[in-house]
Amino acid sequence: MAKRTPTKPPAPPKKPRAPAAPSSRPGSKQALAVEPAVAAELVALAESGAHDHLLGEAVGVKRSTFSTWRKMASDGHPELAELFERIERARARGAMTLIGQMRQAASEGQWKAAAKLLQLLHPAHFAERRQVDVRVTEGDAVAEALTQIAAGDG
Repeated sequence: MAKRTPTKPPAPPKKPRAPAAPSSRPGSKQALAVEPAVAAELVALAESGAHDHLLGEAVGVKRSTFSTWRKMASDGHPELAELFERIERARARGAMTLIGQMRQAASEGQWKAAAKLLQLLHPAHFAERRQVDVRVTEGDAVAEALTQIAAGDG
């Protein structure tokens, strides 16, 4: 009588993983390519004005990985430099869209939009200035250092 060998149940499907960070080590076996779909999504999301940590999280890339990509781009990695240039251009397009919307609102008599636009476009003349008062106690090392700096002795 032949003995039957139990068969293993099929393995559950693997969860998709975020793209690995490209390696900066010479001769590394890690791919240096960012998936085109991930790159396209990053650029599209950047137009909304999202910061780097949000961009990475939105596409499933760890913050540390995204930071590594940004550093490699600034160090001259050609593909990543091109990706981050596209991201910055998308952010600029998004900002221009918002400025256009503010201009439209201002032209329709919404003075707050006009005021905000002036603050953003001409901060030297129209940005809010705030004064901060700092009170320190005598004998405080920080206070003494600030007093010397203010007097020009620091």
